[in-house]
Amino acid sequence: MCNGEIYRLSRDLCAEAKDGQILLGQRVNVALKGSVATEQVGALALKGLTQPVVAYNVPLAATQPALRIIEGGAPSV
Repeated sequence: MCNGEIYRLSRDLCAEAKDGQILLGQRVNVALKGSVATEQVGALALKGLTQPVVAYNVPLAATQPALRIIEGGAPSV
């Protein structure tokens, strides 16, 4: 994949994600080597790509700091 394709894939995965959802492509999921829990959501037909892309969801618990930051801004000190 060239840089433009990577950009388009990440842009389209972000556009496909619901509020608060993080979607990853297969290459990123493999690179994580299980260090982050993911769940396959299936193949998505994304604009401009000839083949469907297998996408993975990153399930976040409400108690995880990353989700709190997304919802309420930076934590108070």
